[in-house]
Amino acid sequence: MSLEELKRENEHLKAEIQKLNEELAESKENGIIAAEAGISLLKANQESQEKYEEDTKIYQEQIEQLKQENYTLTTKISNYKLTHQAYLDELDTMKTQLETSFRQRIHHMEQSHSLKVQELKREGDEL
Repeated sequence: MSLEELKRENEHLKAEIQKLNEELAESKENGIIAAEAGISLLKANQESQEKYEEDTKIYQEQIEQLKQENYTLTTKISNYKLTHQAYLDELDTMKTQLETSFRQRIHHMEQSHSLKVQELKREGDEL
């Protein structure tokens, strides 16, 4: 090879080295940007996970509270139904007692009237 060819080869290799160095620098810069983006995504993911866990805990507490309230209200309703039924039963008993008492009074009044009518008839017959 001639000196001229070596110089051209040398220049060509220098240019290629320069190009490769630029590509390497760009590749490093892209790697750093990608790493920073990855770190940012990991942080965001971690924050999202923590928020999800916090929200889940809050919702579970609310669900438990609602279950307790539901149980309390169901118990109250059951007690009100039992009390209502007891009142209805008591009213039925009172109604039956009043009807019996009323029938007895009517029967007693009918007997009294019958006796009075008989007595008045006797008095009328005696006159």
